Amino acid sequence: MIYDFNGRKINIPDKEIDSLVNIGMSIQEAIETCLDDRGITHNAEQEASVEASKEIGRHYENSGKKRKKADKPRKIDEEKREILAKIAENMPENAENIVIITETCIDFTLNGTNYTLKLTKHRPK
Repeated sequence: MIYDFNGRKINIPDKEIDSLVNIGMSIQEAIETCLDDRGITHNAEQEASVEASKEIGRHYENSGKKRKKADKPRKIDEEKREILAKIAENMPENAENIVIITETCIDFTLNGTNYTLKLTKHRPK
């Protein structure tokens, strides 16, 4: 519905007004609330609240400081390390450049082709 406020024509959806009326406001209060929400009218209580918050002076911006990461040692999975070591021992004799990478995979070269075996441990759900 279109409302005239100080010479300005303002369109406020009927659904918005009806929802405010359904929670117990009068139609006039609902229209005023919609105008306040859009910043068309100036509510003295709202302006006082804004000024009070400016006086407090709290700033919630990023401080620019980077958080320190916790220095936790990496957990070494001995079971995976043993499995990969046994696989590396049983590689074909013509396999070259066998490298175990942090208990996760084995890189090797066989007949001029590079391969990677990756070991994944599935945890119970």
